[in-house]
Amino acid sequence: MVMKIIGDSDLKQIVEISKLNLLDFSKISDVNYVENIERTGFFVAPYTLDDLKDDKNKILLGVKKDGKIVAYIWISVDIDNHKYNWCNQKFEKEIFGQKIYNLKRIGVVKEKKGQGLASELLKSVSEYLVDKSIKYLIASVAYSPIKNLASIGFLEKNGFKKVAISPEVPHYKFDNYQCLLLAKRINLN
Repeated sequence: MVMKIIGDSDLKQIVEISKLNLLDFSKISDVNYVENIERTGFFVAPYTLDDLKDDKNKILLGVKKDGKIVAYIWISVDIDNHKYNWCNQKFEKEIFGQKIYNLKRIGVVKEKKGQGLASELLKSVSEYLVDKSIKYLIASVAYSPIKNLASIGFLEKNGFKKVAISPEVPHYKFDNYQCLLLAKRINLN
């Protein structure tokens, strides 16, 4: 696998890959749809091309085949501004006011799913991280009313630990949205 830093010229490909994993909100009342999504999951937030372009702290890595992106990972450097103030106190002290790497999204084209590309990207990403003083890579994953079990399982398999569950808030067309915060310590400095 050859991993490369992805430039702005490839952002449209990333958005197209992401569209495959967006929730179909018109089917949310269908119990079978929800159960299938919870099991197979990997659904993602509806980020746009502008969101990608506007993220000045992004790190995009990808795998290309024949000039096309087949897998990517989007990480952003953020300062924890205490938006995760619902965390346990120990972890809250570790990240409050500190720079963190925020895992925004991982995507793989349909034909390449199940081949380990996302895991390889996640394992290799620390080689490409710019600021080695940052200790944590965090991920926020939907937990209620739809549980993104596939994403949670994937992250746990790759060394992430559950840190907290958010309070219920109105978000993504839900009145009672909750997310699970997972974190992985990446540097032992």
